[in-house]
Amino acid sequence: MLDPILQKLDLSGPNLGKQALIICIILYVIVVVCTISSIAGQGFKSRTKLLWTATVVFMPFLGILCYLFACIYLMLRTHPSFERFTRPKRKGSSAATSIS
Repeated sequence: MLDPILQKLDLSGPNLGKQALIICIILYVIVVVCTISSIAGQGFKSRTKLLWTATVVFMPFLGILCYLFACIYLMLRTHPSFERFTRPKRKGSSAATSIS
């Protein structure tokens, strides 16, 4: 049933490899530029910005993923919904002091 459809999906065209490679390179450059502009827009110190930029440029996929997860962590840590998880405990709020 799928044989006629699968026969039409021939990826062995003469220019398909070059076209796919060019599209992948263009998309990767766009992602790197967006990541670097995001780094520049953050409120980091200049040394931290330089470190993140070097990480993204010299460790292609791993650097972008590390920056993504670091941003998610920072957003979650400072989000008001998660304030109760990051709020320091008050003195005298432990179970041992409330018994006496």
